[in-house]
Amino acid sequence: VLAVVTIDETSLDRYASLSPVSRALQAQLIPALEAAGAKAIGLDFLYDRPTIPEDDKALVAALKNTKIPILIGAID
Repeated sequence: VLAVVTIDETSLDRYASLSPVSRALQAQLIPALEAAGAKAIGLDFLYDRPTIPEDDKALVAALKNTKIPILIGAID
């Protein structure tokens, strides 16, 4: 089974900005998807600048702490 989780403007109503997408939200999604049984996660976000330091740290911690593969797309 493949599931696609999309984030839109409605999803971001309670977060400070639309772009970049809240790193706090991303940090919450990773363990939630893992707990829901995801076997891997693909992230399609732009990581071109720092955001709120606590949110950035939370995302890095979530990436480090997950036990499943995470694919982050990149274009140079």
